[in-house]
Amino acid sequence: MSKKSHIDFMRPYLVEDVEYIRNVADCKVKTKQFMEYTGIHCIVEKNGVTIRKVMVSGLTSAKDVTHTIILLAGQKECPLDKVEINTDSFDAYTDGNIEPGTRKIIEVEYVTDEIVFEEKKVRHTLIEDEVFVRVFDPVDCANGMPVHPGDFDEIEKSAIYLINKGRTC
Repeated sequence: MSKKSHIDFMRPYLVEDVEYIRNVADCKVKTKQFMEYTGIHCIVEKNGVTIRKVMVSGLTSAKDVTHTIILLAGQKECPLDKVEINTDSFDAYTDGNIEPGTRKIIEVEYVTDEIVFEEKKVRHTLIEDEVFVRVFDPVDCANGMPVHPGDFDEIEKSAIYLINKGRTC
């Protein structure tokens, strides 16, 4: 059996890197309620306040005033140090009295103590080509039985690109 001396094309080692990033957000969502005409109330938290939803409601009707309160408080991208709610201004917040003759309540839902946990996992996969050959006569027989071809002989292993040197096994 003759061994092939060279192969025209050999693939290099390939290192495939796949990154997985998982983000887990954690926070506290709190709700505070204030009755109409009870003065100015401040919502203060150690790690700041981010307004999520604000509703003014009576016995039978309610109105979402979230955008109005966010605009008045000056909330942008970052949490606020404090949020002031003037319970004497419900009619201004709702663009008129939503339920005349009824004392209303404002409910402020906000987020505090936000934290993001990021986990990154990198998977390195080595892809390597090895070349083996064997040469045999498919019609070779001995004592009326076909001759089983021999084992494969290793010819070459993949060459390594310099950029991957040290990153392969």
